[in-house]
Amino acid sequence: MSRLDDRALIFLKDIIEYAALGYTVSAKIPQLSIFVRHNLPYASWVVNYKGKSHKLVTMAGNTTIPYNSIASFISKVDSEDESDNS
Repeated sequence: MSRLDDRALIFLKDIIEYAALGYTVSAKIPQLSIFVRHNLPYASWVVNYKGKSHKLVTMAGNTTIPYNSIASFISKVDSEDESDNS
């Protein structure tokens, strides 16, 4: 399977910024779905990518930790896929 392209990464960043404003998010694009729910002062994140799930809880309004954590998760899943294909 392919990696996320630049447009998908921009979409991911936009979704994270939108969720940081306090909105509940349920978004899906091919290979990736994101669900964010707030229970102030926290935000719960569930990300599904290529059939694998990643969950985290952050302080509401934070964008750096969710982006870095989700990007790392996506990179890890992509690396696992590459090693499986070798």
